[in-house]
Amino acid sequence: MAASITEMMLPTLLAAMIDRGIGEGSQGFIITAAIIMGDMVMVTCVASIITTVLSAKISTKFAADLRRSSSGWLSQWKEMEEFFGNKRRPV
Repeated sequence: MAASITEMMLPTLLAAMIDRGIGEGSQGFIITAAIIMGDMVMVTCVASIITTVLSAKISTKFAADLRRSSSGWLSQWKEMEEFFGNKRRPV
């Protein structure tokens, strides 16, 4: 969410930089706005990295839970196949 907010604020800040900095000739405002934009980009990068790491951990945990919950009925299926014999046709 932080990445989305900062990405939406960058064009607004750029417009203000053009209007106030270039239009009024305020070089101090241009430098300040550029520093703020750089900070916003860094926040976006950090937020994206954190989001990627968390989503990878969550999906891995979900896959492990799914595998654990399905192992019971899969082992029963294998036992049934062994009991009735393997009826697959040879290739």
